[in-house]
Amino acid sequence: MGQRVYVQVLLPLKLEWTPWYCTEEAVRVGQRVEVIFARKARTGVIVRISGQPDIDPSKVERLQNTDTGLPDITPNELRLWDFISNYYLCTPGEVFKAAYPASKLRSECIGVQIDRRAVQSRERMEAALQRKVDTLAQRLLAKEEQLRSRAESGRKVKPELTERLKAERNALAFQLEKAKDSLGLFRAGNAPAIQEAVQDALGSAPASQSAAQASTSATPANASATPSASPAPPAPAPGGKALLLRGPQRLAEYFRRCEECLAAGRDVLVLEPESELGLNIEEEFARHFSPSGTPAGTRQLHAEASTSGTVLRIYNASTTPAEKRRIASELRGLHEPILLIGQRSALFLPYSSLGLIIVDEEQDASYKQAEPAPRYNGRDLAAVLASISGAGLILGSSCPSLETLLNVRSGKYDLLDLPDAAPAKVEIIDINQERRKNGMVGDFSRKAIEAVRRKASDALITIVRCFRSEEQTAEQVRELFPERDPQILTAYAARKSPKISDLTIVMQADALFDRDDFRADEKALQLLTMLKNRTRHLIVQTGAGSHPVFAALAGSSSEDALLAERKQFGLPPFTRIIDIHDIRTGQLIDRCILPRDRNLAAAKAKLLSHHPGAWFDVDPL
Repeated sequence: MGQRVYVQVLLPLKLEWTPWYCTEEAVRVGQRVEVIFARKARTGVIVRISGQPDIDPSKVERLQNTDTGLPDITPNELRLWDFISNYYLCTPGEVFKAAYPASKLRSECIGVQIDRRAVQSRERMEAALQRKVDTLAQRLLAKEEQLRSRAESGRKVKPELTERLKAERNALAFQLEKAKDSLGLFRAGNAPAIQEAVQDALGSAPASQSAAQASTSATPANASATPSASPAPPAPAPGGKALLLRGPQRLAEYFRRCEECLAAGRDVLVLEPESELGLNIEEEFARHFSPSGTPAGTRQLHAEASTSGTVLRIYNASTTPAEKRRIASELRGLHEPILLIGQRSALFLPYSSLGLIIVDEEQDASYKQAEPAPRYNGRDLAAVLASISGAGLILGSSCPSLETLLNVRSGKYDLLDLPDAAPAKVEIIDINQERRKNGMVGDFSRKAIEAVRRKASDALITIVRCFRSEEQTAEQVRELFPERDPQILTAYAARKSPKISDLTIVMQADALFDRDDFRADEKALQLLTMLKNRTRHLIVQTGAGSHPVFAALAGSSSEDALLAERKQFGLPPFTRIIDIHDIRTGQLIDRCILPRDRNLAAAKAKLLSHHPGAWFDVDPL
């Protein structure tokens, strides 16, 4: 027993303080331990070690178990958690719970049990092989002694009896040599040879399969004992400025940057949105990197620029707990470069050699965690993780968020505009002007009607209704285009449609501008830009043809007008918004707009002290 030390253990609970515990065992920051809190056994992580607690030492309980078998939380993970807690105004325990939810902890505990059983099985099998070697050695020694005593006795012995004893001795010697070889292979962890070795030595096929599995399953547990067996990962290189890739043709640039990073021996994280706005990232990356080109699951990759094979992993809601556990184990230890494609929860994985993060469709609202806390934005958190890991950061979008555009304008981010190989034709039709010159037939302009009639009979035509009901729109379509069968979609459904249309008509686009949402202009432009990328000809009918959104969509101006308007009224991205909600009802109590300056952290802390019975949504979307 050593000297008593006091430790603070972070628990996955919403606590305003971090509990103290004591132990005489050697412990370390990041180590996961079992404690009793509120009369219940819980698993926490040591975040501080001190000689003396800041409470009465007599009230400090002991750690229950320091040998949980669970891997440590890495220093980079703890740094990321600390940032999230401070920036998004939540407790560290809530961040811990988000990073390691109960389902993930259960999976890890199951993994520990499996590994321990595998080690025990391996030890039993090794002991059985050793007993076999010892037994054969004793029998061989006895047989040699029998032959020697007969030779020294001088008695006449039938030749056939001597030959039989020699044959038995030789057979025992052969069996012993083979048993020793089997034991050597087993101890070396030669998995392909283990099954045959054990089967020959012990004569048990099922047991041999179990032994092989036990030996390979025990590898992670043994890896830490022999770290010199694998080369150390390369030291992190400075990530440099973040890069914004703007344009629909950005996949080729993604691939090139990934190949460079993987060839340097560093991992790549590609974040995809949880909505349907992405570029089918998983399928596209699999098609480019995987020899088979099949999209689903886990596969071995061989990137041309890489000197060795790299591994593609998928980490999303459909990934099994066992696969998630394996991915985390691979990232934590020494490994070949990994190309990981995941959603925002992948940010909480224990990266040890992260070299590049790509956030596709960075403006997508699904990167924002709404419930429960921490209510973080995955895009912004990716920037923090890249900084912590010394990794590069690439943001991709056809219509970037104004936050990202401001970072480009201020010089914080670099910009690479990627030209569209086949840009869509865009027409903005002001329906007020059309009505004054008799250019409307119901809700359709005559220009839109003519555009439909000029298309081939088999052309795919999409009508996006933003206001009228489906029945009303369908009735007008039947009257105007009896020979056509266009698809009629809501704005929400159009976001999910993967089809490329020959012609897309957006009806009543004014309905996209929600007066209660200051981000409505930005969201409308992003939606219309997405539709523009999925059609060859886009017609937008609106009663406000001079609106900056439509000018930006048509390419006659940039988003500068939208940024200028935000700045004029003191709105994000030039400020920070914090919504304060009642902790019981969830209702909005107040909305605070804070300057985006060096005093932001202090202003947030002040809000925390003034609203003890509330929860906060920082940078709401």
